[in-house]
Formats: sequence, structure tokens, C-alpha cells
Amino acid sequence: MPESEIRMTNVAILTKQLSFPDPRQADSEGLVAVGGDFSVERLLLAYRCGIRPIHGPFSNSSGSMSPTAWLGSYGKGSSR
Repeated sequence: MPESEIRMTNVAILTKQLSFPDPRQADSEGLVAVGGDFSVERLLLAYRCGIRPIHGPFSNSSGSMSPTAWLGSYGKGSSR
């Protein structure tokens, strides 16, 4: 796989529903989910779950671009 491609295994695509997957299920780089918004409620939930946002764009499994990705505190991409 070329380095420019992001492999999207075990990565959730967020909808309007306010939830996150378990951050321990992040991929090897710490990526937990893509999509969603930066609402106060979502950000508070993310931080309570040990997840932090990063800004994209990122391609999801459907090929569309998402402006947001969410990193868990358990993967290689984590600074914790």
C-alpha cells in the first residue's frame, strides 16, 4: 500500500448520533473515528472518553472527505 493511502480498519465513521467507539479499538496509529462535528457536546464526550480531535481532510471508507479525525489515547499516534 502506498504511504499516501490511509488504511481505514477498525475506524468508525461518525454520524449525527453523539457517540464514539471504544478508543482501545483504534488502529495502529491511534485513529478511532472520522467525521462528526466540533459541537461542545461531542468535544466533551471525546475528552471524557480519552479521544482528541485532529483536523483533516481525511478520506473515509466511502471515499468522501471528512474534515475531522479522532485519535484515542491508546494508539501510536497518541502523545499520552
